[in-house]
Amino acid sequence: MDGISVFALIAGLVLAALGVAALFGAQMRLRKQSDELRALSVLSQLLRANMSTDALLNMVYLQTAQLIEMDSFLAALYEQTQLTYPLFIRQGEQEPAPAYPGDKALIEHVLRTRKPLLLQSDAPEDAKRLQLPPLEAPVQSWLGAPLLAGVRTLGAIVVTSNSRQFGPKDVRMLNIVASNTSIALHNLQFYSQQAERVRQMAALNNILSMLTGTLSPNDVLDTVISSASVIADATGVAVYMLWDDRTMALVRCAGFSEQFVQNAPDPLLVKQPNLEGIHQRKPVIVYDMQRDERTEHLRPIMSREGKAAWIELPLSIGGVHAGALIIYFDRPYPFTEEKIELLRTFANQVAQAMNNARLYTLTDQALEQRVGQLMTLATAGQELIAVTDLDVIYRLILDHALEATGASNGAIVLCNDREAWVAAQHGYPPNAFELPGAAREGITGRVLRTGEIARCDYVSDEADYLALIPSTQAQLSVPIRRGETILGVITLESDQPQAFSEEDTHFILQLANQMVIAVDNAHLIRDVTEARDRLQVILDNMEEAIVLINPNGQIALANPRVSLLGFRPGDLLGQRVDDLLKRRELAFAERLGFSGVQNTLGLIEALHKTGGPAVYTIERERRSVHLERQVIPVRDEAAVSILLVFRDQTEQREVELMREELSRMIVHDLRSPLTAVNTGLKLLRDLVPADSQFSAAVETTTEASQRAIRKLLSRVESLLDISKIESGQLTLEIGPTDLRGLVDSVFTELGPLAQELAVSLVADVPNTVVQVDGEKIERVLLNLVDNALKFSPAESSVTVRTGGVEKGFVRVDVIDAGPGIPDEYKMRLFDRFVQIQGRQGKRRGTGLGLTFCRLAIQAHGGRIWIEDNPPGGSVFAFTLPLSIKTKT
Repeated sequence: MDGISVFALIAGLVLAALGVAALFGAQMRLRKQSDELRALSVLSQLLRANMSTDALLNMVYLQTAQLIEMDSFLAALYEQTQLTYPLFIRQGEQEPAPAYPGDKALIEHVLRTRKPLLLQSDAPEDAKRLQLPPLEAPVQSWLGAPLLAGVRTLGAIVVTSNSRQFGPKDVRMLNIVASNTSIALHNLQFYSQQAERVRQMAALNNILSMLTGTLSPNDVLDTVISSASVIADATGVAVYMLWDDRTMALVRCAGFSEQFVQNAPDPLLVKQPNLEGIHQRKPVIVYDMQRDERTEHLRPIMSREGKAAWIELPLSIGGVHAGALIIYFDRPYPFTEEKIELLRTFANQVAQAMNNARLYTLTDQALEQRVGQLMTLATAGQELIAVTDLDVIYRLILDHALEATGASNGAIVLCNDREAWVAAQHGYPPNAFELPGAAREGITGRVLRTGEIARCDYVSDEADYLALIPSTQAQLSVPIRRGETILGVITLESDQPQAFSEEDTHFILQLANQMVIAVDNAHLIRDVTEARDRLQVILDNMEEAIVLINPNGQIALANPRVSLLGFRPGDLLGQRVDDLLKRRELAFAERLGFSGVQNTLGLIEALHKTGGPAVYTIERERRSVHLERQVIPVRDEAAVSILLVFRDQTEQREVELMREELSRMIVHDLRSPLTAVNTGLKLLRDLVPADSQFSAAVETTTEASQRAIRKLLSRVESLLDISKIESGQLTLEIGPTDLRGLVDSVFTELGPLAQELAVSLVADVPNTVVQVDGEKIERVLLNLVDNALKFSPAESSVTVRTGGVEKGFVRVDVIDAGPGIPDEYKMRLFDRFVQIQGRQGKRRGTGLGLTFCRLAIQAHGGRIWIEDNPPGGSVFAFTLPLSIKTKT
């Protein structure tokens, strides 16, 4: 072989290597974009899982690190009103977050404005221009995004880099991460609040059981002291008893020194004129002792005891004032309405229990009756704990009231701002309350209006008595209260005069309080049950099959869509994985996408090794089913469960195959005839002599026909290239290309059309050499300019211009003055066959041109997007790689 042949061979090998390298680079860029989309998808799936805040933030960091190249990651969250920093990671290692980060002012700026903040090239200088304090640590680029849930600001996510500049893409990625994180945090807080409410109500029920389970005053006080910390997470509790109208004495406390016990200060309730707080049953709340003027005389004592906030709750039942329950905290405490109501409910239970004990110590004369009433209260309390039906609650309360007092008939009347109605009644004629307003009349109506107890020994002495039963001699009506609100009245009647005693009044008051507690519990349980049922409905109606394997290797959840795998929920729920694997007829592992797995441990290991979503095929009912499996770890404080999500991809796969086959058929069946027609037209034009009388007509006709055929051929080529790019079979012939020459060629092609439409074509493209496949990019420009002409009004212009250069890519804009693109279409418009609903240009399109543009630009490593043109219209922008010659 001579030297020239060797040299030619070497040159050919070098060119081939360069082509392979360019193709490899394009594939790497496509793979990176695919990884980003996959990471966002995984993040969206993971954030829908139920996990702790720490686990959630760590998962957010891991996914963010895949999307954004960064040196540090900081999560800032509001805890009540205090800004905290639960996660700080630098150079891939978690570090303790500083109490006051150097960029706290920037974080507060993001939280205040509720908008992302990017300090791009020189973070300290950018901060200075924003009139913000300079950064303490050397940072080149700083990016923060707020965590928003409706009108609430939950916190922010901050990333920094010392080696690169963040750009719009990083802002968009972090915004997406922040949006998903906000939803997850909001859901987590919501479910935590619901769980906390359920826990508190369960604790209240347990405490009620303990309080009603003893009648010893000392045991009641011990239970109150031990229960307060469970209810309120308090660090101190004290019970004061009221001896007279101006004096309270400490009878029991916890969390205080002996010195405090010996010289206990009076509660603030005593300082109010005539014990106003107790008589009105209003708590006294000290959110922060250091900022409350009322506590100036208490600060030395409370500072010594380490107490910073407290709430003083009056202990009263109806008209009987027993004392006060005070719950203390070691730091300022944000008492919410819900927390205050919970503590008031607890205080009502305490007051009720203490009053029960007081009643138990009454004289021997009333002992037998009182014991029976107290036992009735205890029985009613136990019965009401498990009841959620309001009608049953009302009937139980009325039955216990009638039995314990010996009343012959009675009723429970409820009311709101507009009306009153009978919720339960016994002993009255069927039509007794049918008259309009009957429930608001008589002694019962008076109690509804005034809220005062009415014990009538002789109803004949009462001017407003409403005679529903002629034999009635005595009546007792007791208001049902929730705080200051009158909810209704319990009315009892007897055919004996002076039938009701003071003890009966106290008993009915306690029974009314138990009814309020039971009704509140029923409402709470109903709300929690409805939330659970709604969640179950969502799971049952999901398109995806859901299987949850708990840490013990049991199937804890399986929705009806597991039929997709060939299972019924009953086949899986509560079953151990080991037992399911042993049943060969189920083919459990194979239907989950694993083969050869013999036990739970092997299955768990296989699941943990699964990286992202996995697609596999199973055979069911003589057909192939294509499934996508997503593995999501669900972590709690002690262990990890595994959630498996399965999606049916069969129809999608079949549609894609049909679409590809249809595209290939259209392309191959149209391209050859169109090429032949185009050639025939050219031949016809060449055969007609220039001096023929038909020359001008033939020239005009063939030119218009060839332009239409070229457009149709371009669409066919676009459809073919789309299929090739998506299947990875397209080879780009990349080389240095004059961008201005491509624009001139496009303007030459579309010039006649622009003249017909009275639209000017403007080129603002300096001599720029790009490293592209010229034919593909010319078609991109042709599609974009043609699309702009389609929607441009007459006497306007379509401009092609080049913009700035970033990282070796030049920006190219195609600008029109048309109607603009709605925000919801700016991303979707590049998908196949997508067109704006209700909008039609001067010519109809196929919805494929922009899809080709997106794929062609991405194949060159660039990106394409849509912006608004400030004067009106749209800007279709894309980036192209510059050639080495231009870069230098």
